[in-house]
Order: sequence, then C-alpha cells, then structure tokens
Amino acid sequence: TTFGSANFTVSATIAGGNPISYQWQRSYDGGSSWLNVANATNTAIALAGVTQSDNGTRYRALASAVGASTQPSQSATLTITG
Repeated sequence: TTFGSANFTVSATIAGGNPISYQWQRSYDGGSSWLNVANATNTAIALAGVTQSDNGTRYRALASAVGASTQPSQSATLTITG
C-alpha cells in the first residue's frame, strides 16, 4: 500500500559566505550507516510513493562549502501512520 508522499527541508549557514551544497542521505538501520540519495542535492527532498516499509527510515542532509568541513544535519525519522 502506498501512503503518498513526504517532504523534508534543511537550511544551513557556514562561516565565510561561500555557497553551500547539500547531499541528502537515508538510513535504514537507525542511523548506524548512511547512504546518499541519488539526485537529492537541494535544500528539500520530496519522497513519492511512501510505503509501510519506509516507516522508521531516517533522513539527514550533509552541508558543505569550500573552506569548511562537511556538517550533517540532525536526522528526521519518517513515521507512517494509518
């Protein structure tokens, strides 16, 4: 059964004023390991076709800029109800 869609957004400020790039990641094991989400390099990620098997999946964004270390956002957990 497909439950619809979900959206996550992130914003970051990195000292130095350089442009920030993003890479969204997901974790299926509670945050122990992370995999890049293909083509998810904006401040928002839209998930289509969410199913019950996606319940509990964590998402985070990596923010990076020239001259600064890459920083992960806090993770958000996708929760399916219904």
